[in-house]
Amino acid sequence: MKKAVLSLAVISLFVTGAFAKTQALIRKDGRRHVGLVTKAEGKDGYNVKMRVGVIFVPANEVVRIVDATTALEEFRGKLAKLKPADTKGRYKLAQWGFKKGLLSEAEEVLNGILKVEANHERAKLLLEEIEAKKKRTEDPAKLRQEFITRRAAIRARDSKGFLRLGKWAYDKKLLSDAKGVLTTALQLDPELVEAAKLLNKINTEITAVGPSTGGVRDKYLLSAGDVFKVRLEEFRQEGDVVRVKYRNRVLRRFVAAMTGRDEFESDMEFGKKFMGYNAIKKLQYILDPNRDIAPETLETLKKDILIETDPLFMKTFRSRIWPIVKQNCATTGCHGAPEGVGGFKLFNAPARDVKITYTNFIILAGAYGAKGGRMLDRDTIQDSLLLEYLLPASLAKYPHPRMKKPMRNLFKNRTQPAYKLISEWISSLTTPGYPDYHLEYKPPFGMKLKLSGGGGTLPPRKRDGAGLRDRR
Repeated sequence: MKKAVLSLAVISLFVTGAFAKTQALIRKDGRRHVGLVTKAEGKDGYNVKMRVGVIFVPANEVVRIVDATTALEEFRGKLAKLKPADTKGRYKLAQWGFKKGLLSEAEEVLNGILKVEANHERAKLLLEEIEAKKKRTEDPAKLRQEFITRRAAIRARDSKGFLRLGKWAYDKKLLSDAKGVLTTALQLDPELVEAAKLLNKINTEITAVGPSTGGVRDKYLLSAGDVFKVRLEEFRQEGDVVRVKYRNRVLRRFVAAMTGRDEFESDMEFGKKFMGYNAIKKLQYILDPNRDIAPETLETLKKDILIETDPLFMKTFRSRIWPIVKQNCATTGCHGAPEGVGGFKLFNAPARDVKITYTNFIILAGAYGAKGGRMLDRDTIQDSLLLEYLLPASLAKYPHPRMKKPMRNLFKNRTQPAYKLISEWISSLTTPGYPDYHLEYKPPFGMKLKLSGGGGTLPPRKRDGAGLRDRR
């Protein structure tokens, strides 16, 4: 007992001083609180000030208090050692900060990188992830309270003030609140065209799509590295215009690997010719499925080839295919529900979010039906479940599974414009076989996808017979 009292006395002397410093307070139950530790005034215990707020810990629950370094202090210490021109080191630090939840600090470092190297695509991609994560992790209750505070500050006849608040609420996904203040803005000024347009947009989202699923965790989504892999595998040999980055001397490594093979065998000067190609022509040559190169060597080289912008397949998916899927399949009452329906989940979120968009594509690419068929059938396009499920049951080879509430069939028949649009897009997917993306992604919510690295392996594509076509 005396020993315990003495120990707490030492702790008290340790933390009661003219200033507080970052320390770790360890409880008897093993919990650890890191922050600014001070002796609580008028209470027998300690206050620990952390990023999330201040907590009080009774003295009889404390085992010891020791010096500690917070993630923020560690981040700042590492940053101080890096030179402004060390974009590689600063990017790694930003990644570390992102994983530790230091979003603002990582964002500041990434913006600094872009001032030095404007085309640093990975920095841009990570900035997009940070922006998306900030939006996903905002506390709805705090946002609602902030909305109330902002509304109270607007004068009763200030139509433009209500418009500004409506735009803010829409950006924060407070659709009902945005609708209310925009309606007020139009009542005050019927000529406020911007308010009318945004109100129509909100009404469409509320009635046709329902509220956004929100709260999408990073662990449910493809990583930035996986996004690069998908872009590479879905790159079209002809007609695709993308920005490519070759790193770690990958082009010279490719030339060395091709010594004595293909054109490199018959033409001693072909290496120089190849290096003179533009970036896209180099990529087309490397990815030619008829290239005489060991598969394992090619896979190693691919890791250092980064397609930094969306290929054509994704541009079409983002702008034309996803809006149809989102409205008909990804609503909150269907596969856009928090954990999906029937073992199938889509993320109903803004199309500008890179990781979410690519994740939705991969889910569609790997999904299959309990009674046969694939969501995207690259061999027999018309058997794709994405098409079949939106047809009337009387016309579909694979009708949509029965639901408690009858679903609306988007297509009356196979001649509908939207049906042809999706069909042509599936046909445009150019890989000469179902792609092996080599993803690290693990599908959440018990979803089973036939994707390499994601729960199975897709079979090789048929090389002849029905369903094949010239995809170039």
